[in-house]
Amino acid sequence: MRDICQVELKAQGYTLIEMVMSLAATTLLMAGLSAAVVVSSKAFRPETTAMYARTNSAIAEGDLLADLRLATGFTERTSRSTTFTVPDRDGDGKLSDSEIPEGQRDRLLKLDTNRDGAISADEAKRLVPSRN
Repeated sequence: MRDICQVELKAQGYTLIEMVMSLAATTLLMAGLSAAVVVSSKAFRPETTAMYARTNSAIAEGDLLADLRLATGFTERTSRSTTFTVPDRDGDGKLSDSEIPEGQRDRLLKLDTNRDGAISADEAKRLVPSRN
């Protein structure tokens, strides 16, 4: 009868080595799953989707069409490029915040040295390098 009790006691628990090994295996499994989630989340950035590209293309096309409507003259027309002149839209002699395209607003407003919220002709000259 004593042998039966000893067998029952051994079946009730795990040894320390078994617990450590199962903890190590679980840690490796969780690390692998975490790495898979990180890699897959980087693969699905919104910048890489076709919808994002179509949306950006539509915005750029809208900006270009708005500028073409205001163009006063074309200086270059080739198969790969077109250069045209767009006057100051409100005629105040400055590029105000509303006249600057959304994607270029932060970069161009850095030229606003007098901090009046608009780029004057003198401030814009620093943007275009001289062609000497």
